[in-house]
Amino acid sequence: MLVTALALSIACIHTTTASNILAGYDNGIIRVDGVVGIFAIDTVKDVTAGDVNNDGVDEFLYIGKYAGLDSLHYFYVAPPRSPTNATPWTELFNLDSPGSVAPNLSRQYPLATTLASGDVDPTSPGDEVVLGTSDGRIIVLGEFGDVGIFAIDSVSDVAVGDVDPTLPGDEIVVVGKYAGNDSLHIFYLATPNSATNPTPWFEIFNADTPGKGGANGHRSRPGAQAVAVGNADPTTEANEIVLGFQNGKISVDGIVGVFAIDSVIDIAVGDVNGDDLDDIVFVGKYAGQDSLHFWYMAPARSLNNSTPWNELWNLDSHTPAGNLFRLRPGITSVAVSADLICVPCEKIQSQAADALCTEISTSPPTSVANLRDAAIAAHEAAFAAAGGPICAPSSAADCLAASLSDLGL
Repeated sequence: MLVTALALSIACIHTTTASNILAGYDNGIIRVDGVVGIFAIDTVKDVTAGDVNNDGVDEFLYIGKYAGLDSLHYFYVAPPRSPTNATPWTELFNLDSPGSVAPNLSRQYPLATTLASGDVDPTSPGDEVVLGTSDGRIIVLGEFGDVGIFAIDSVSDVAVGDVDPTLPGDEIVVVGKYAGNDSLHIFYLATPNSATNPTPWFEIFNADTPGKGGANGHRSRPGAQAVAVGNADPTTEANEIVLGFQNGKISVDGIVGVFAIDSVIDIAVGDVNGDDLDDIVFVGKYAGQDSLHFWYMAPARSLNNSTPWNELWNLDSHTPAGNLFRLRPGITSVAVSADLICVPCEKIQSQAADALCTEISTSPPTSVANLRDAAIAAHEAAFAAAGGPICAPSSAADCLAASLSDLGL
């Protein structure tokens, strides 16, 4: 009993680490945390991150003009995966060379303007890439090939996230023009998924029909031009849909809004300061200039509070986090990733703690040695599942030793 109580009191505690911030610019450069950059293409329209090759580490993906054509690109951080290396970025797939590409991927996607990545097809490994086009198509690139639908008149932005926990995998959330109006749409992958089914995507609700839209699920969203999905409200377990508007407003699930800047161009959600709470990151025009902003939900953390949002860092003062500043001339897009450079030891420990917590709640350890063996097995399984290298200065051995030390083993 004492061994079980000790394990349950410690093993189920999670730690976290700050995420990386990716930004794309109109001169074709990609920057990570404002420090490491490459001139990748002619101009970047949108940027995202996801584990498209299922190696446990996120790649960064972007869409934009390359040699005058709308094109898609995948890069990863090459070993030794260090943000202090001036040019650590390597292309994951050479999409111009036959025989050296991932299945069903090509570089050119005419009229593609925005992209996102996530697990929209839970039947296949890795994340899928979702593209939105100026003629209203949504294209999903995955193991089954390119599956698309003409969903609306034109797509302004697309996001991927689990907005409905009752459905498997992630959903596709889109803002754009529909019947001439700015609108919000949510799609999911219907089962069974089949490469031969040309239209496997279903709308999650009919947002035009009263009573069929779900909470805050109305379709019309005048001025919406950017969308993200994340747990922006830490008082809830579910993810929220975060919208950015032409007039500078930010809204969460259509309820809480602030007029933050002049105009929102792109928006993302993620834990950028390592406090285990998601923050809202957005870019747009502020006082007439291209700028980057970070906001969080302030106490009392409630969506019933009309103005719960506070700025995380005052980037105009001399007290922001390292390498952060507000003015970003030419910035066009932003994304957040926790696993871009490497796999944090904290992530391994968190996943191992989840597994250990589940195991000891159903099969209590009979001795300290038994608990230690279970902890080592859970840690090794989490490390194997992560695939990528552990972030320095930690190592696999150091991370395991820290986990055992935290458990008093």
